[in-house]
Formats: sequence, C-alpha cells, structure tokens
Amino acid sequence: ISAIYIVWPWADGYMARLFHSIFCDASFNITCFYYKVVFITTLDGNKQHRPLMTTFMLQQDANQWARVFNFFAE
Repeated sequence: ISAIYIVWPWADGYMARLFHSIFCDASFNITCFYYKVVFITTLDGNKQHRPLMTTFMLQQDANQWARVFNFFAE
C-alpha cells in the first residue's frame, strides 16, 4: 500500500461554509510505520483547525502529492 486516504465524514459540511481557508499541513514530519502523515484542514470561527482529510503516504514524490490533492478535490 503506497497511501491511505481518510476523508472525514464532516468534511463536506465544513467545505460548504469554510472553503476560503484550507490548509495542507505536513510540516511536523510525523511518521507512522514509515508513512508520512499529511493533514488537510480548515479553520472554524474560533480559529481552530478542523481536519478534512488525513493521508498516510509511503513515498513523497510529485505523483503522490498530485494524488493527495486530486483525491481531496473529488
């Protein structure tokens, strides 16, 4: 398995209201069993991050990053 994508069930509702503030966070270099953990989040009215999608990536190349964003866009 090269990647695991988890789109949280509340993502659709948050996207309808908070689409203007979407972030991709991989800055902490968190790894879990050699998989890079990447979060796509948004900010709510209290400036708290709300997760929309979590990805576990084994490889970090351009094709894999494109898959992450394409999967999220769908």
